[in-house]
Amino acid sequence: MLWMMMMGAALAGGCPWTETPRVVDASWKTIAVDGTPYPASTFGVVLFDCGEPEAAMKLDKWQSMRLWTVGTGAAGCIVWPAWVATPITGIIGVQACEDMEDLILDGRVKE
Repeated sequence: MLWMMMMGAALAGGCPWTETPRVVDASWKTIAVDGTPYPASTFGVVLFDCGEPEAAMKLDKWQSMRLWTVGTGAAGCIVWPAWVATPITGIIGVQACEDMEDLILDGRVKE
């Protein structure tokens, strides 16, 4: 039921939070904003509805770097030089996730 209410707010074009969030916790499948979980796959829509296009771009970069990290790790099992890219894509992905969280919390990326 909660899932339907959250997605209803996102699809209706309204931002589900009314004040600046205090806590953002991102994991593989969900992103929790002040304790309310949102699916990571559709969280970009919520970010755009809340006027956070830069955070949505960081979310997209984080998700694509996760795929690259898994892909280069798997490819490294066959062609070992592919493993060289795995930590690089992982670090880029973690930084994009942290930047997304910072942008949601206070609108700017920490230096």
